Amino acid sequence: MANSSVYANVTVVGASPVGLFVACELALHGVSVIVLERDADADSVWKKGLLGSRGMYKPALEAFYRRGLLTDLLYHEKSHSPGFQYAGHFGGQLLNANAVDFSRFKYHLPGPTFLPAKTTIASIECELSQRATERGISRVEDEGDEVTVWADNQIFRSKWLVACDGGKSFIRKAAGFQFTGTDSELTCYIAVCDVDRPELLGKGMKPTDAGMYIVSGPRHLYVMDFDTTFDRSQTVTKEHLEQVLQRVSGTSIKIEALELVSTFTDRCKQATQYRKGRILLAGDSAHIHSPLGAQGLTTGIADAFNLGWKLASIVKGYASADLLDTYQRERQPEGAWTLDWSRS
Repeated sequence: MANSSVYANVTVVGASPVGLFVACELALHGVSVIVLERDADADSVWKKGLLGSRGMYKPALEAFYRRGLLTDLLYHEKSHSPGFQYAGHFGGQLLNANAVDFSRFKYHLPGPTFLPAKTTIASIECELSQRATERGISRVEDEGDEVTVWADNQIFRSKWLVACDGGKSFIRKAAGFQFTGTDSELTCYIAVCDVDRPELLGKGMKPTDAGMYIVSGPRHLYVMDFDTTFDRSQTVTKEHLEQVLQRVSGTSIKIEALELVSTFTDRCKQATQYRKGRILLAGDSAHIHSPLGAQGLTTGIADAFNLGWKLASIVKGYASADLLDTYQRERQPEGAWTLDWSRS
């Protein structure tokens, strides 16, 4: 039985960059909001450095710029690295940003020319965090005039709930949103590890008949496997990753130590609707796709930027709930386009 009850105008589930941006937008307009987050580890290694690095394109850059946050989020955009500077690829051919004479182009917008602007999940959360209540959601109900969430030994009531709890969203599933799309065609591994003969792998991107691997830095390895039979709910062992790496690379390389590993796929799925009653979806809760191409953060922040002021206007009585129909009309096609882009 719950011990206490907390009320706010809006409950945001998930203290991700998207969830925190929604919360900050609501607070900016004087709307009371509470953020519920299951993971209390704000210092996770997956949010920092190379592993936490994310790219941002124009919609996210504009959103952070308008809120005065952009300068603090970007890191070393104007720095120049000598030699080969990766700027993407075309048909597997790597592009070198240092091989382009930008003085040829008389007019161009300020900002990154090839790559998306660089930031980290940790830096975004640090800038946006006000206060996230560390809770694991156990139950949610839309009762018509308000939404009730049960988390640990507390009840949280609000007029609206925004689900920003990721691709495996509990809220999306509990509320019965349809989530449709295409299944994965590859399994990807991100690892921090030591190998016995790194010269066998070389550096950069290496496509093979079995997949592809990328050596992105010392001890940092990405392996993309065309085999999709691995059960991602299971722990990735050193032995399993070694077998995958050997098969994909076509070498007899050995993994001597495995410090960290995570997996992702290229599944592309989207909620058929972003609103159901008083529950709304944003970010990965509404759409999932491969992280390759750095589209996810930008799409999610654009969702939050679109939704925040609209929901605040409704809570404050400046607009009717019909305004939320524009959130669906404007953001759902953008999510669908991102999924199509990712599939290509």
